[in-house]
Amino acid sequence: MAITDIDYNIKESLLFVTANDNTPMAKAGRVWALFDHEILGALAVCGIHKPEVKWRQESEFMLTSCKAVGPNRKSVLLGDNEGGLYLFQAKKAPARIETSIKSILFMYSFAERIYLIGLDAIKVLDAKTLAVIGGGRLNQRLNNKDIKCSALDEIGKRLFIATSKHVFLFDISEAQPKFVDVLDPIPTGIAQITYSKGNLFITRADGKAVGVWKLQQTTKLKIERMADFILPEDSEIGDEGVTCAQYHSGYRMLIGGTTAGKLVFWDANDGRIKSVISAHDCSVTCLKLAEESDYLFSGSSRGKVKTFIFSSPPKSEEIDPADR
Repeated sequence: MAITDIDYNIKESLLFVTANDNTPMAKAGRVWALFDHEILGALAVCGIHKPEVKWRQESEFMLTSCKAVGPNRKSVLLGDNEGGLYLFQAKKAPARIETSIKSILFMYSFAERIYLIGLDAIKVLDAKTLAVIGGGRLNQRLNNKDIKCSALDEIGKRLFIATSKHVFLFDISEAQPKFVDVLDPIPTGIAQITYSKGNLFITRADGKAVGVWKLQQTTKLKIERMADFILPEDSEIGDEGVTCAQYHSGYRMLIGGTTAGKLVFWDANDGRIKSVISAHDCSVTCLKLAEESDYLFSGSSRGKVKTFIFSSPPKSEEIDPADR
């Protein structure tokens, strides 16, 4: 029961989680208390999924993504692998929203818009009404390739979508996303990407390193320099692989989750490993960084979520991880 997505409401001390197994509980999002990790409830979609279809335990349906939305992030959206989008609000019955998308893989919220990334299309929704206000097909650019991961920049203008070896850049400043550029193939393959402060971090499919690519321009995917954050082969984590990563710009620190359940913290100044933490007894499948409050959430392949908080003060000078 691997954790697929995590979102949060720090003010209300809540975590929202989805997992990708085929058990009945996979058909419900979880709500966790942030500080004591007690499960507070489930966001069940079985009654609003497809009423005309008999609900079966062996169904391939599963939830893929979650996003806290609305004023004070008190509402929750869940997406599934059949294109369903579900809205949960306090004191209101949950509702299913039609999106005309094959499968919702990833979900982002920025300003007055919500972005749904599917296998075949990008959909843009109005954050207040949840009406579709824009979008575009992905079939032509991605040639029906499997989408591995995606990332959104901090200002809601650039969307990165990665396949097994390519990263595609889209301009989403308008309601109709526009294709901009594609990165040269990554020979080692791509497992996961994340974006922060003009830098694109690519976790290699072989798990041996996380590469950082610096974007010179706002329109073209032009590379200034590449650096690698690696797992030393002669260390205790040398036989492990990186599955996912997040970058904390305030601390200039890259955090990677490994196949053995560890969290590795690299210093962006020199690329050295500052710390290794044993977080889970199995693979880390998901990392979520709440940079504004210094919380880090890690999800595992066995359905567990752990919370960490950065305690040491960030340094004052700004150093780009690609310029070390």
